[in-house]
Amino acid sequence: MVKRSIISLTVLMLSFAGIIIRLHRIIIGDIIRIKAEKQNFYTLKIARTRGKIYDCRNVPLLGKKTKILAAVIPNTKTLDALLKIIPDSLIEDVKNKFKSSLPFLIEINKKINCEGIDCFEIPIRYNKTTLAPHILGHISKDYKGVCGIERAFNKYLSGETDIEIKYEIDATGKLIRNDSYLKNNINQSGVVLHIDKRIQVLAEQIANKYILKGAVIITEVPNCEIRACASLPGFLPDGVQYCLKDKNSPLINRAFCQYNLGSIFKLVTAAAALESNFDENQIYNCQGVHTLENDIEIRCFHGIPHGEIKIDSAIALSCNGFFAKISKEINPDFFIEFSKNLGFGKAIQFAKHMTSSEGNLPTKEDLLDEKKITMFSFGQGCLMATPVQISSLINAICCGGIYSKPKLVKSLINDNMELTDLEQSLPKRVFKPNTAIKLKNYMKKAILEGTAKRGKPETVTASAKTSTAETGILGDNGRINQSWFAGFFPFENPKYCIVVLSENDDGGARNCGPVFKELADKINSMAL
Repeated sequence: MVKRSIISLTVLMLSFAGIIIRLHRIIIGDIIRIKAEKQNFYTLKIARTRGKIYDCRNVPLLGKKTKILAAVIPNTKTLDALLKIIPDSLIEDVKNKFKSSLPFLIEINKKINCEGIDCFEIPIRYNKTTLAPHILGHISKDYKGVCGIERAFNKYLSGETDIEIKYEIDATGKLIRNDSYLKNNINQSGVVLHIDKRIQVLAEQIANKYILKGAVIITEVPNCEIRACASLPGFLPDGVQYCLKDKNSPLINRAFCQYNLGSIFKLVTAAAALESNFDENQIYNCQGVHTLENDIEIRCFHGIPHGEIKIDSAIALSCNGFFAKISKEINPDFFIEFSKNLGFGKAIQFAKHMTSSEGNLPTKEDLLDEKKITMFSFGQGCLMATPVQISSLINAICCGGIYSKPKLVKSLINDNMELTDLEQSLPKRVFKPNTAIKLKNYMKKAILEGTAKRGKPETVTASAKTSTAETGILGDNGRINQSWFAGFFPFENPKYCIVVLSENDDGGARNCGPVFKELADKINSMAL
């Protein structure tokens, strides 16, 4: 029995040994095969690309210009072909590359039809004319989105988009030309914005004529879709490192930043008063100075009296005294909630990592103080707002009192150019249609005979309101003010809203008005 057990155990151990030897051979064989395969190919990476960013008409906003890259197999024929087109300054460098037997990459100015040279037309993602850099953002050296749409949709825009060639080589390392494999994953998928490239071009060109630092927002009625968003000064997405020490802070998207607002907020005060059954025929005798109960003086611009005026002229002439008086007739709780319903004091998220400032509202308790509610009524004090919040206000007036959040991102698009629309917040009514009609007429009076006259277009009817907001900050040239101009056109059937902000400027009509005027005329003349 013992002898039989020893024999069985020996057979079993020999069987296990045989299995182990066989597994070892299989594993070693696979390793050798994989190494051999790697040794039999040489990979030349041509370029890395990303998904596209489109405007609302599916026109690419990036990568319109291209460069030509050539993958070259070193031999006499390809050297002769290259020497015919490259500049003298590159000849020595090219000849050095030919000393190796391996393919190499070189940028050329035109395509070459030569065996052994493969040419690729590669999109240049950024250039000196890149539009809306604050919206599109930029990428890092490793092709990851750093900010803007590039960051918000980085996973969707990156993907597998390498372009490369695999060359088969023999055992001696010699290339086998007829057995190369091209991997070209350039695709059409990407992100579609509500931006209209044609309008964005106009916004940037015209704003730069009049404004050093500021922003321009153009939205389309009724859905408050952002057709242009310009922040000044701009920057080059591939030159961000040069902007970091610029005292004008060009990397800041001023369209999403909060600023002191001023008299444009009188539109909110007027609407809140009308919704509180204020009599629009009530007359106020403006003496240029309105005195509060504690002898605090509220002055109109330069203390110039407006005489006997109603609410329409108070908007048109921007009378501070009138609004100081009617602020007492508005319930503070209602005033704050009404402002919140119009988007004030609330941040707007356009996409992941793309959110505007929330601005600032006083509290209900603040408005129990006579001075604070008076300052609030004409947009001063602690009130702050963003240009995108003002675009929603003007859009709501155009839409008969229906509020919509500004919209920037429209949809995602795949390789087959099929769209997947993104969910958007629903519009809501915030004041009565009749209130909106009255506000439109007040703004019309402002552009015809009031403070907004400088922004009156020549080819289309319009309505507007100006602001000059005091910040209380002293700059190198005196007190810093923020200037605004906001309006819409055409008056009869509003199509576009325009909000213009100019930092540290004197009067909303001086520089902001001409931007509105020129944009309205140019857009009106376009076949959009």
